Amino acid sequence: MEVDLQCCYNFPFFGCIRFASSHQMERYAKLQGIGRGAYGEVYMYKDLTNGETVAVKWIKFGDKDEGLPHEVLREISVLKELDHENIVRLLDVVAKEKSIFLVFEYLDLDLAKFIEDHSTTGIDPLVIKGFLFQILKGVSYCHSQKVLHRDLKPHNLLVDLQSKTVKLADFGLARTFDVPLPKYTTGIATLEYKAPEVLLGMRYSSTVDIWSVGCIFAKMVTRHGLFSGVSCTSLMSQILSIFPLPNERDWPGVTSAIPKLMEMETYPSEPNMVLADLVRGLDREGIDLLSRMLCMNPKRRITAYDALKHPYFKDLQGNR
Repeated sequence: MEVDLQCCYNFPFFGCIRFASSHQMERYAKLQGIGRGAYGEVYMYKDLTNGETVAVKWIKFGDKDEGLPHEVLREISVLKELDHENIVRLLDVVAKEKSIFLVFEYLDLDLAKFIEDHSTTGIDPLVIKGFLFQILKGVSYCHSQKVLHRDLKPHNLLVDLQSKTVKLADFGLARTFDVPLPKYTTGIATLEYKAPEVLLGMRYSSTVDIWSVGCIFAKMVTRHGLFSGVSCTSLMSQILSIFPLPNERDWPGVTSAIPKLMEMETYPSEPNMVLADLVRGLDREGIDLLSRMLCMNPKRRITAYDALKHPYFKDLQGNR
């Protein structure tokens, strides 16, 4: 794909996206590879104008490519509208020949690696609380701007080790939403972080992000997480082994959606495990917050805004 340099290119559904001149990449010096994303390599670069380290997603296109992947366009269009201390900053979008460079602020590692590094010792409960508070602040801001992330998981949360700052990243599946909500695609999120309403193919809203954050909260506490299903049916079976199924009056359509999903597979008719037993070490207020985030019924699930006011965060609420 050829993109006019130093231009504002208008994409259907995504609006005008400004690309910097290819010469803009001359201000950055490549240092080393960081990893590989869904659409290209990620590198550590140095900004020669100020000495700061940045992360660069390098997306290449072959002759047969029809254009930028929608996920890349979506990430650019969403991030250009967001400005919050707990959301990764997109610093530059550079077009050069058959490549697009997305320049981000650099953070040390993702939350998945942080959890892995603490697999033996565990994570300090105060660090868990601070991380969760920041994640919820970022999510609350996104929702206030009518943005659903739809793929929250430890790999998509970046950590600065020195300041213990956490930032939401990877907005490739994000989208804006309106009220009333249309029926969105269910092909979102990584399986173990998918909310019940997504698994069931039902209408969903911003509370899908809250379910994902609840799963992340549990993973920080346990280091292995609550769920590990290999399919939608096995994951739903695990969920129903912990949480009771809402009734039809509270959540219309759910009692017919469950058997349709599970088909011939058996699933618990009532819970046979207790949440508190699965997150040992989490205090009473933390368990209460987690249970509100992992409420089966999305209409009764706590919002990010209200979660920030929960007593679990009473010693942090001056930092809102």
